[in-house]
Amino acid sequence: MKKLSTIIVNALLFFTPLIVFSQTSELFEFNKIIFIYICSIILFGLLIFKLTADKLKPKLSFFDILILIFLLSQILSTIFSIDRHTSIFGYYGRFNGGLVSIIAYITIYLSIKYLFILNNVQSLLKTSIFSSILVIFWGLPGKFGYDLSCFLFTGQLNNGCWTNQFHPDQRMFSTLGQPNWLGAYLAVNFLFGLFFFIRSINIKSRCQKIVWFLYLILNFSGILFTRSRSSLLALFIGIAIFVFLHFIRIKRSLGIGILIIIGLLIFVTVNGVDFSKTITSVFSSKKNISTQTNKFNVGVTDSFDIRQIVWEGAIKLGNRYPLFGSGVETFAYAYYFVRPQSHNLTSEWDYLYNKAHNEYLNYYATTGVVGIVTYIILIIGVFILSFSNLSRLSLKIKELNKNEVKNKQIYNNLRILNNALISGYSTILVTNFFGFSTTTINLFFYSIPALLLIINLHLKNFIFNNQNPVNLVLTKKILLFIIVIICINFIIGTVRYYNADLLYNQAESYSSIDRYDIASSLYLQALNNKYEHVYIDKLSYSLANMAMALALQKDKSAEKIRKLSEYYNQKSLSDAPYNVLYWKTKAKNQYLYYQIGLDKNELLIGIKALEKAKALSPTDPKIPYSLGIYYSLMEDVEKNINEKKQLEQNALIQINQAIALKPDYRDAYLLKGQLQKKFKLTNEAIQTFKFILEKFDKNDATVLEELKSLIP
Repeated sequence: MKKLSTIIVNALLFFTPLIVFSQTSELFEFNKIIFIYICSIILFGLLIFKLTADKLKPKLSFFDILILIFLLSQILSTIFSIDRHTSIFGYYGRFNGGLVSIIAYITIYLSIKYLFILNNVQSLLKTSIFSSILVIFWGLPGKFGYDLSCFLFTGQLNNGCWTNQFHPDQRMFSTLGQPNWLGAYLAVNFLFGLFFFIRSINIKSRCQKIVWFLYLILNFSGILFTRSRSSLLALFIGIAIFVFLHFIRIKRSLGIGILIIIGLLIFVTVNGVDFSKTITSVFSSKKNISTQTNKFNVGVTDSFDIRQIVWEGAIKLGNRYPLFGSGVETFAYAYYFVRPQSHNLTSEWDYLYNKAHNEYLNYYATTGVVGIVTYIILIIGVFILSFSNLSRLSLKIKELNKNEVKNKQIYNNLRILNNALISGYSTILVTNFFGFSTTTINLFFYSIPALLLIINLHLKNFIFNNQNPVNLVLTKKILLFIIVIICINFIIGTVRYYNADLLYNQAESYSSIDRYDIASSLYLQALNNKYEHVYIDKLSYSLANMAMALALQKDKSAEKIRKLSEYYNQKSLSDAPYNVLYWKTKAKNQYLYYQIGLDKNELLIGIKALEKAKALSPTDPKIPYSLGIYYSLMEDVEKNINEKKQLEQNALIQINQAIALKPDYRDAYLLKGQLQKKFKLTNEAIQTFKFILEKFDKNDATVLEELKSLIP
């Protein structure tokens, strides 16, 4: 059991950062979380069998209690969630962070605690370091225009397979998915490497010194290539903590610590990394943000400026749901409730933010005071555990006499190990402040405390592991059989989940080229493998398009498909009534239904759907923009003169609301001018089109054509 669990945990730290696959809906995190689920299921089986077969009655440590209290807070937040399914499985597209994933990580933590021994700890760190070397070397060619992932996916050794959001030649991300994620991952491993480097100095091994020094240089170069300010800041804080805990205690090593820091500073200076921007961005006022972004033709808004706006929304969301939050991992939907209007004046105004880009505010927003307090207490518990280890190690070293040099060296190495672990853990706290946890970071977040606890238990001479082989008597064989069956069922469910995503991704591909017949079939197959209301929502829209296409061909089955589309749309709204995206889908569907039968009632239902969406997301300018179009369509079919005038007025009111929410909304100004032209408000239309040319683009071909039709 012990050997198998050791292999699995090592596999987790080795393979998880490396796993990436192009045929899933999300290349990086989804594939990693599936691997984590499968490994955690196996570890769960091994853990349960070990505890029950050996009749172990382990005492809960204080940290076990903290982690279970934290788990309870997540369960309560899930129970009171605005979307329980999302809270259980995580936001679809991000995956990591849902209740199931937290249970998986806690299972890994418990498995390390009960199935590992002290000798396993260093080998586990080496496994992680070796994996990080492969990650760096995999990402390096992309820096020079020869991305290996593109070669794997498309057979072409270039950077051409990535969209405009990804530039590996500018910011390396390798197999982690984003530069900041890679930087955060490397920062943790840097501290692991520092442990082995310092240890090699103590054992006077020249070869090891060179190897570990080269690794530190390679690792730090990788962080620089990510251009991740948060990761660099985290690394410096991690090294500072390491120096504080270790170098000041060992005077002869202080010079080495200073040299390392000076070396890092030189690297940063040469590469032009400006930490002042990081710090001032965090503490700059909201007034500065609005000043920078309240312009027409806004360029790319600085990421820290956008983060501040999102953080403001996260705080408002936490204040709205103070006790248990909106629900674990529901930020993507709930953020719309409180989304600051200033977000509309950024370059990412129409992006969906599925995280608060600050792990602590994300916990406050989605799990409330209970969630964030238990999370912070859990973090404090890790530091208490580490400081407890340091205290015990100091006592042990003092108790040893001069003749016990070997034992002193062992305990000194343990102290270095303890310091490296807590320093690496500290880097996570910093990068999580400027971003959010990912699968690889959460592996460290839950496994590092387990490794610290192993040191703690070793110092207390309290070891759980039974070194004797398990005697498989009949009762134990039956127990093992039951556990195996349960684990197999969980693994089958996980595989079906993976297969569902493969089908979903194929459906998305066919939908993008308007093959809605094939897409609908694939969405249904995905739904048969795993329930996800995301699949249902996409299916309803695909069926609506399919119904319209059939209606144009005079196919009698069009009405049947339309009703099926309506059924699935209602189901998605019933399952996730607070999801503004699904109300928008309903509005889009109603427009397609209207195209089929030209029934005015379809437009009325669409308007009601948009009004519901507006109530959920009051600062989204796209909603009143769409309402303006709907009222214009209603005006086309209305016969009553007074009603037509009212609809014209409603359409312009909605467009003006969209402009008020986003003063640099070029498309809204264009629609306003087109509606004014349609409603015979010629002078007003001319002024609107001239305004667009003046404020946005004087060579706008569409606007010039509109003006040409109005001015002889």
